[in-house]
Amino acid sequence: MKRQDSRKGLVKLLQLAYSAEMGAALAYRGHWHSLVTASERAEVRHIEAEEWLHRREVGALLRDLAVHPRLSYEIKFFLIGSVLRGLCNLAGWFWPMYGAGRLESRNYREYAQAADYAFECGQTDYVNCLLGMAETEWDHECYFRGKVESHLWHKFIPMWEETAPKASIRQNYRFHQNLSSPASLPQSKLAA
Repeated sequence: MKRQDSRKGLVKLLQLAYSAEMGAALAYRGHWHSLVTASERAEVRHIEAEEWLHRREVGALLRDLAVHPRLSYEIKFFLIGSVLRGLCNLAGWFWPMYGAGRLESRNYREYAQAADYAFECGQTDYVNCLLGMAETEWDHECYFRGKVESHLWHKFIPMWEETAPKASIRQNYRFHQNLSSPASLPQSKLAA
């Protein structure tokens, strides 16, 4: 893939992720408010906080690339997140857990793809941050998968595709450079 095409792919995925993180965080706010047990409320509330953090981190990458979020994505995901937030009280326990797990399984793959694009277009300082976000989304998917599999209904509802082991997220990058350090953005990008 040409460097310019990789940059376009990276920008598109980052714009999508920036808005989707807002939608997810709004939905999770409704989700944790609807939960009965204190431990589940705390766990989903923590996931919401990680989604807001990802939005800030992706926003810093967009600013560094001198690109703005897409207004159409912002509107779309604000509406989706707001609707899902309201539906969590009506949908019971199972369906919000199932929907969240299914979406998170896609999210971690998109961040890994964004890391590929970043590497291909020469933005290697983004790779570790993007892989770290992919790993966090992988954790979210595993959390929700475990919740869904603990429910009797999971035997009757088709599960989404099984995720690869978490270690596989970083495997492709160890050959290119040392990316085993914790995921982070340079402070100068976050402060912008």
